[in-house]
Amino acid sequence: MERKNTILGIVLGFVATFLLHAIAIGLVFATIAILSSAGVFANAYTALKIWIAIVRWFFLLQLIYILPAILILKRRKNVAMANGTIIGAVVTALLNGGVHLLMSDMLSFG
Repeated sequence: MERKNTILGIVLGFVATFLLHAIAIGLVFATIAILSSAGVFANAYTALKIWIAIVRWFFLLQLIYILPAILILKRRKNVAMANGTIIGAVVTALLNGGVHLLMSDMLSFG
């Protein structure tokens, strides 16, 4: 029974990581859309450049909310869910690294 609870905790932590990612991306997208409609950006191209920069550097944004989530889970003695969150963060970082390399190759001017 203990093994099932551990596996369930890891899976829940993994899912929670991607839910946090969805919330963060939604907030960033909404913020850019609101600022763009308010006329803060000179044109739509500027907003697109900011969005691409955020996608490229998503791992830094990820640190803002994943590290506190892991610390809170460990403090609450929910180690399995914290481990699942760590696994989800590592998977996201690896995927983001690939996107970063791909986009740096596509966006290189030279």
